[in-house]
Amino acid sequence: MPFSGNSTYVSVDEAKAHLRLTGTTWDDQIRQTLPGLCEMADMLTGRDQGTTLGCGFNTHGSTYRYYLAEDRRGIQLPEWPIQSVVGLTLGDTALKASEFRLFGREGFIQFTTTDGVPVSHSGKLDVTVVAGYPTVPSSVALGVLRCLSYIKQRADEEGLGAELLGPQQTTWRAIVSSGRLELHDIMFSHVGGFELDYLTTLEQGEVR
Repeated sequence: MPFSGNSTYVSVDEAKAHLRLTGTTWDDQIRQTLPGLCEMADMLTGRDQGTTLGCGFNTHGSTYRYYLAEDRRGIQLPEWPIQSVVGLTLGDTALKASEFRLFGREGFIQFTTTDGVPVSHSGKLDVTVVAGYPTVPSSVALGVLRCLSYIKQRADEEGLGAELLGPQQTTWRAIVSSGRLELHDIMFSHVGGFELDYLTTLEQGEVR
């Protein structure tokens, strides 16, 4: 799946500073490699599902439709964090901001009366939210940078285009595409705590 974020999680300048590189010799290699590493971070955390579920760690809009067969006091969205609720419609009725409470860090919306008392609802529910992080978490950016360090080390030791990398793999980006388990392990050690739970989606409703 193509990289789903609007931008990479670290800039070329940040990557060069981490790698202690100067000048512009490696700019193209870094620029071509960063999207693949960011896609890896998305895939390992389940945040790579297009324009609705996930869409990377960046701020983005998501819309969900649920069919609540029985009364529930709230809905657990399949992604987090949630910055704000843009719209919440039960059947054909738009709920007021005073009729629900958002727990943004957990991605949970609680139904309430206008007085803030918990209440239950059932039926069709449409939810539109602004999700993701205003600033990409530092551990995610560090995961990208550490993977970039690994790639540079492998390229320096093995030589770009060396037999170990394969005759067609002549760029840093190709090392990412080769699917090395070491890269996945490095990345997951930094982003694993951000993994989304797909069972929530399967149990509660249909993502639209």
